Amino acid sequence: MAAGTRSTGLSQDVDENCRLLAEALGQAPDLIRRRLRLGPGRRIDAAVCFLAGLSSSDYVSEHVIFPILQRAREGSLTRSSAYGHVLAALDAANDIAEAASLEEVVRHVVRGSTVIFVAGARRAIVVASEDPPHRGVMEPESEALVRGPRDGFTESLAVTVALIRNRVRTPALRLERLEVGKTAPTAVAVAYLDDRVDPDVLDAVLWRIRSIDADTLSDTGELGEFLSDQRYPVFPTILMTERPDRVAAGLMEGKVAVAVDGSPVVLLAPNSFWDFLMSPEDYYQNPFLVTLIRWVRVASFLIAMLLPSLYVAATSFHHEMIPTTLALRIAAGREGTAFPAVVEALLLEAQFELLREAGLRIPRKIGTAVSIVGVLVIGQALVAAGVVSPIMITVVGATAVSSFAVPIFAVSAPARLLRFPLMLLAGSLGVYGVVLGTFVIFAHAASLKSFGRPYLTPIAPLRLKELADSPLYRAPRWIPEHPGSRRRSPQVPKAQRRSAGCRIPRHPAARRPGAPPDKERLAASDRLSAREVAALLAMMYSAPLVFSPIYMFLTAGRSAWLSGLLSGVAGVVIVLLWARLCAWFPGRTLPEIVDAIAGRTAGWFINLVFALYFLLETGVSARMIGEVMLQILSETPPPVLMALALAAGAAAARLGPQALGRMATVHVGVASGTFVITLVTLASLIDGRNFLPVLVDGWAPVLRGASRPVALLGHVALLAFLLPLTRDDRVPAGSERAPAAPAAETQRQPAPGPPDPGRARGPRRGSRGSRFAAPSTEAQAEYFRRGLWAGAAGMGFSWLAFYVMLLLEQGVFSAEEASRLTIPALAVARAIDVGVFFERVEVLLIALWTPAVMIKMCLFMYSAAKMIDHLVGTRDAHRHYVIPVAAAAMPAALTNAVDLLTLVRVINGVWAAMAILVKEILPLGLLCVHLVQRRVARARRTGP
Repeated sequence: MAAGTRSTGLSQDVDENCRLLAEALGQAPDLIRRRLRLGPGRRIDAAVCFLAGLSSSDYVSEHVIFPILQRAREGSLTRSSAYGHVLAALDAANDIAEAASLEEVVRHVVRGSTVIFVAGARRAIVVASEDPPHRGVMEPESEALVRGPRDGFTESLAVTVALIRNRVRTPALRLERLEVGKTAPTAVAVAYLDDRVDPDVLDAVLWRIRSIDADTLSDTGELGEFLSDQRYPVFPTILMTERPDRVAAGLMEGKVAVAVDGSPVVLLAPNSFWDFLMSPEDYYQNPFLVTLIRWVRVASFLIAMLLPSLYVAATSFHHEMIPTTLALRIAAGREGTAFPAVVEALLLEAQFELLREAGLRIPRKIGTAVSIVGVLVIGQALVAAGVVSPIMITVVGATAVSSFAVPIFAVSAPARLLRFPLMLLAGSLGVYGVVLGTFVIFAHAASLKSFGRPYLTPIAPLRLKELADSPLYRAPRWIPEHPGSRRRSPQVPKAQRRSAGCRIPRHPAARRPGAPPDKERLAASDRLSAREVAALLAMMYSAPLVFSPIYMFLTAGRSAWLSGLLSGVAGVVIVLLWARLCAWFPGRTLPEIVDAIAGRTAGWFINLVFALYFLLETGVSARMIGEVMLQILSETPPPVLMALALAAGAAAARLGPQALGRMATVHVGVASGTFVITLVTLASLIDGRNFLPVLVDGWAPVLRGASRPVALLGHVALLAFLLPLTRDDRVPAGSERAPAAPAAETQRQPAPGPPDPGRARGPRRGSRGSRFAAPSTEAQAEYFRRGLWAGAAGMGFSWLAFYVMLLLEQGVFSAEEASRLTIPALAVARAIDVGVFFERVEVLLIALWTPAVMIKMCLFMYSAAKMIDHLVGTRDAHRHYVIPVAAAAMPAALTNAVDLLTLVRVINGVWAAMAILVKEILPLGLLCVHLVQRRVARARRTGP
């Protein structure tokens, strides 16, 4: 309804109704009022009203006025029957309705409909005659293509819907029309396939659209902000496109499309980040060529975001990385420049953004001239004036070209936005700053969801079934032959093939129109898989491998490689211990398990010990990062390095273990490839004589050398925090609708035992034995299987990485020489020779090692926060305790060591003994106490 319209009914007088309509529209000059005289003697008044430009005058004349006049001449009309005769005369018209109030009349007129008033009736006849001005179907300019259909959406909602129907010719296509806006309502169309859409996603889309409180909508960009899952998303989560073939493919994959009247752009949801890097054109070309193109797009996005900062870091802090010839040329090019590299990069990037914006705003005919002037004249002038170097112009140019290599222009915005803070970090902290910034960015992206779908799927979390059509590979389509026949089987539709492995099946429950989104089902993707738990534990174990071999060399000498083998055997025992302890209490976290075994009072003090230990481990990790970074940033104060690591870790830890698990999955793959390359590169330098003779002093030194890595393997204690978040990997990722309740919770609902002590803080129960009423044997076996698989896989990967590093250090340097090195792993990195690409690669290996330690530190922050949450008595408020934990870990990081050598001795000595006590001896004691309690409870139930 237009602003200022009075709430009133219609009159029987045609002139009065026309006057009210004209006043409601502010005496609009484009309001056309055609008076008609009907009946014998032309005594019955009628009026046809519509807005010129919004309604088709030809349609009104041919299908409204002419039928009314013809029907009036054919029979006799009276004042009482005139309305019925007029209504019957319009049977050939499309979409006829009636309006009984002035508000309805005004609402229909401003939409382009025609209203007919008849004397003697308090109702009006409404005929749909919309014909708003719109451009024809043209090729979309924002999404250029080489092959494929050339049609694009227009501003007309009717044309947009028609283009979608033309592409998706199936009766399963559903369209729902909504209106958004209080002052000037805007029509919104929601399209989906009824047999493929996820009802929970559809409910969420409809509910969010109906919940919008705005005066009007001008474009789908405004609607996209309302539909986004995140309040401040850096990366786009709603895909906007002008191509009907992309929308058709999305609908066939189970997505929901949303079109807004007046906008040529259609929204698609849910999406992953990789959807923005793929194009429908990929399915019109050779699959192997498309695979290469997708790799180029991913590399282009990374170059657009990271290249300037990496160049600034290399030229400002890490000159040893650059080959000598290239370094001399860079130095010669920078000779005479007035600013450091970071200022050069910021100036040129700002200049490029100005040119980009100017090219968008100026007339198209002179845009090319401005671009040429900006690139050639201004760039040459800056070089001649000594403001920037020629190599910097090359770097910025490569960055600019890479930002245009993605199919969806909106995805280049994050690269443009994030490169500036990354350049500032690179200019102040070198590669360390780039690693910290990238770590936080990756954590943010891994935590994003688009209507419950993980943003980085199928890479993080890893879904193997979806990799056949992923950003890294497009599998070819092939029709196999029938056995014994030369005929080929029918071609599977392309959209169905694309949806294989990622199609969301329809939920058996009926859809609830207008209902709020089911948060539990939409959050199903938040749960961890056993693969992600294994990756997290692998990061926990692998991070300290830089320091661990030193104690083995000092203690076992040339028998250190035997100590490494024994540590792996001990790791299996520790995994069995923690997996069994968790299996007795499925679904419960570590503090809840401790309370269940030791009771509330004793359990509170034991949990306090765990919390303090996790807090100190956070400080040790921060100290470890700071000390290693001092090897490449010797002039930076250690407190600054540690404080920045804790700040970045707190930002990632607040996002939860799900984001960390997805990051760890990707990092495990990258680390695996790095270890293989390192082993191949240094294999020729290994001297087999450095491993012999063995057992010169017997088995005692070998056993002592294996004891310290056992302390690191005790990090598997975090299984107790991670297993309650896991889902069953045997359930297909696409068909898992809701997070399956942990086995213990499903068993506790019928109340075979008491409530969870961590969730119900009521008075203590009278029967001590009732607290240990175990769940079903099947639930315990399944939980034990998950814990054992995740712990063994994570421990196995980390132990293999640790053992490879141990063999390389001993084989290249010998045990005696390696024991005298402060960090033997850095010495191994310096021995790598990769030819002309890099002179030295230890900076790159440190950059690869740092995220592993960061993930470890984040998990300790999360565990300490969960412990504090349990000790204080709050519920699910651990995110609020992450920042205090990081602040408290800073003094611990500053006081637990004074230099690198002391830190190594502390980790290998006192700290290792404390870790063994807290993470091995204490849980073993808890397990023994629990076994005794179970026997006592069983004896009480059976009686004498």
